[in-house]
Amino acid sequence: MKTSPNNFRGTFLQSLLDLLWRQWTTLGVSGHGGQEHRVIDPDALLLATCVFGRYEPRLFDEMLDWLEVNGWCLNVQRVRSLLKRYPFGCERLIACIGALLSKGAETAKWRRLSLCAEPVKSGTDLEPLFYQGDGRPQPMFGQPEPRFAQYGWHRGNLELRGMSQPPNPELPANLLFCLRALFGVNARADILAYLLTHQDGHPPEMASQTGYFPKTIQMSLGEMACSGKIHPVPKGREKHYRVDAAEWALLRPQDGLVSGWVGWPQFFAAMTCIWRLVQNPQLAKASPALQAAEWQKVMGQVQPLLAQSDPSVILKGLNRLTGTACLQAVQQEVLRLLSSQAR
Repeated sequence: MKTSPNNFRGTFLQSLLDLLWRQWTTLGVSGHGGQEHRVIDPDALLLATCVFGRYEPRLFDEMLDWLEVNGWCLNVQRVRSLLKRYPFGCERLIACIGALLSKGAETAKWRRLSLCAEPVKSGTDLEPLFYQGDGRPQPMFGQPEPRFAQYGWHRGNLELRGMSQPPNPELPANLLFCLRALFGVNARADILAYLLTHQDGHPPEMASQTGYFPKTIQMSLGEMACSGKIHPVPKGREKHYRVDAAEWALLRPQDGLVSGWVGWPQFFAAMTCIWRLVQNPQLAKASPALQAAEWQKVMGQVQPLLAQSDPSVILKGLNRLTGTACLQAVQQEVLRLLSSQAR
């Protein structure tokens, strides 16, 4: 079915919000978002929600509620690294969340996240935190929440419901959470999650998929192989690594299902690039030829990210089209991709 450029924005945003709700509710957020079946990456999910959750205030606040209970499982250093590597552009909001959570035993951890951006100067005009789907700011009532205002955000009073639960370890999508609980919040847990969902792994590819530095992956794999439970696999001049699934049976859910893998940092970064384009108010006023040119430019950035996220993702035949035909084809392919993520 053809999608008009005029309604693409709303369909795209709602599809992404549905995906975020599904992943958060699978992790233990209170709500009705269905259930995710691929391994969830909580670090990438935090970043994506700081971009798209600004169009769904309840989702954003439920994320904060979840972080109050389960924030220990976030890899703060990796969040900072992903922010630098991919174009999420939400440093100031991430810093605000870090400052908000800097209390108690985990003060030092969250303080590192708060260093992603400086508080704004006193007297700076505040930016609305939440927007409606059409791009207009959400109506604001009462005084600005002071902790958000410190970082330049205008939002109403923050009242968390305290209804989030720890992730269910029996759900296949929560594999990474379980591994971080067992082995610590570090690269080794993420490496094992990758190996348990692939036949084998080549260190450079694993680094690309997980968002860690190649040297970190290479050194960790070399040390993990000393356990006898991570097995080197020579492939020509390359050295791959694999695990014997039977040796890790205790980590499998009771139903025996193992989740699929998606490189969520790259996927959400790609969606962020597209969202920035469709947010441009001047784009809708441009001619179809100019719109098509802008879309092709952005897709030149998006397609490599999608290929890193999932090598099977191919957006077909877009370079051969121009004008309105190009716009419709690109937008249909993007929505098809989002629809496939809902399965």
